[in-house]
Formats: sequence, C-alpha cells, structure tokens
Amino acid sequence: MKINYIILLLFFTFPVLAQDFPPRPNPPKLVNDMAEMLSASEENALQLKLLGYEDTTSTQIAIVTLNSIGQYDVSDYAIRLAQQWGIGQKGKDNGVLILVSLDDRKQFIATGYGLEGALPDAYVARIRDEFLRPNLKSGQYYQAFDQTTSAIFNLAAGEFKGEPISKNQKGISIAPFIVLAFIFFFVILPMISRGKRVRQSHFGSGGMGWLTTLLLMNTMGRGGRSSGSS
Repeated sequence: MKINYIILLLFFTFPVLAQDFPPRPNPPKLVNDMAEMLSASEENALQLKLLGYEDTTSTQIAIVTLNSIGQYDVSDYAIRLAQQWGIGQKGKDNGVLILVSLDDRKQFIATGYGLEGALPDAYVARIRDEFLRPNLKSGQYYQAFDQTTSAIFNLAAGEFKGEPISKNQKGISIAPFIVLAFIFFFVILPMISRGKRVRQSHFGSGGMGWLTTLLLMNTMGRGGRSSGSS
C-alpha cells in the first residue's frame, strides 16, 4: 500500500517537476509575447528596436512573456530558457533574456557570461527594479519593456548613471547617524565647550597666583642680596 501511495504521489507531482519550456519559435523572434501583454504594433516596435540593436552591436536581447512558469525559480527558469533557445551568438554567449511570468508576478533579466563586463549583475538588477517592475505593476507593459531595453543599451554603452544598490546598502538606515549627530552637536560639543571655559578660568586664576608668587620671590631675593652685600 505504501508503494502505491508513493507512486500516486509521484504521478501527481511529476507534471509540476517536469514543467515544459516553450519551444523556440520558428522562425526565431526577439519578442515572444505568449502572455499577450502587448498589442501587435507594440510587439512589432520592440522587435524592430531589438533587431536594430543586434545588427549594430551583435548583442541579442530577447523578450519572453509567459502566463506561468509553475514552481520554478524565475532566475533558474530564465537561464535555462535562454540556454535552450540559444539566445546570443554562438561562442560569444552575449545574449540577454527579459522574462516576465504574468500570473506569477515574476520577472528576471538573464545575461550571458560574455556580457559580464558590460552588464554587471548589480546594475542589471537595478534596471529591473527601476524600470521593469514598476511599469509592470502599473500595467504599463510596453513602457516596461521599452524603458528596460533602453536602459540596457545605455548600460552596455557605459552611459547608465548611478550606483548599484547592493544587499548591504538596502538594510542601512540613516536614522542612527541622525541620532549620533544630534548627540554630538547638542550634548558632547557643549560639554567640551564648558570644560574649556572652566579650564581657562582655573588657568587664569592659577596663573595670576603663580605670577604674583614669582614677583614676590624675586623681590625677596633682591632684598636678601642687598642686605647681604651691605
């Protein structure tokens, strides 16, 4: 009985584990809107844009939209799909895949190893977070892909401005620094200032005391020598 239960479990879970990847379109296209997120004119405009970029740079950027990728991790799915479709020139590994899973609300930008220098992962992730995700969330699908591809063009050309946001930086808050600055300027500095005034006043009174003592000793010394000489 236990074996039968295991077989049934495998039977029902196998379709999830064996989630099919869509076959590569024939003829190949750079914009593959399987989730029907774009109009025909929008899809054509993006196709022409990416074809022009490929002709100029040899870097191939593909857009794929799906309704769902099942239980797959989106980054793993994107990388495997890019490998299966052979995105990028053979031997150069210079392909980029912009993947969007509509119903899962997942998106990822996978880059080939040949583009590691031109498209660092941290910058690509920032492009995703600044252009792809916000536009998708607001339903501006064409703008999402248009702005994302333009940002990738600029990044590859060295024209993308700003610094990448690392994981460590995301967790840093400026609140502690504000508190420390407040303590320094309004607590520590006044204490130091008061301390200086106290030391100065003590030095002043002490200094006059020593000066008076020295004058008296000098006078007494002269007086002693006079009496001795006489």
